[in-house]
Amino acid sequence: MITHNKTVKELIVEDVEKACKVIKRINGFDNNIEVVERWDQQGNDKAAIPCLFIHTGNETKENRPSLVTGCTLTVHLDLWTVHDKEKYPGSTDGLLNSFAYDIEKAVMKDIQRNNLAERTTVMSIDLFETVEGQPYAGV
Repeated sequence: MITHNKTVKELIVEDVEKACKVIKRINGFDNNIEVVERWDQQGNDKAAIPCLFIHTGNETKENRPSLVTGCTLTVHLDLWTVHDKEKYPGSTDGLLNSFAYDIEKAVMKDIQRNNLAERTTVMSIDLFETVEGQPYAGV
């Protein structure tokens, strides 16, 4: 097994994962997220829903004065769920917006990612719903 030293990028993504794992009603959120996992090429398990998958996107670098390099790291959070009308009688959009708010609240609690980042910024929140009647929807 090959092991690697953890980069700042990896530590930031781990911090985001840790922040999302507390999204439970008992912790003051509106929803429970059952599973929080990093993206896996072999596939992630959607058997326990709602589930949140975390994966990185583009990273840009900027040379700054005094031999400092600034980086912007994109982290994608994909929530998968099923709208159970018995548990949540409102609209699917309302349910997804509730999850989006909980995720943003958890991620923005520590905008410096345990002193690893200057700041955390939510760039966009996109709801996705598959064709009517399909089982999954998400944020």
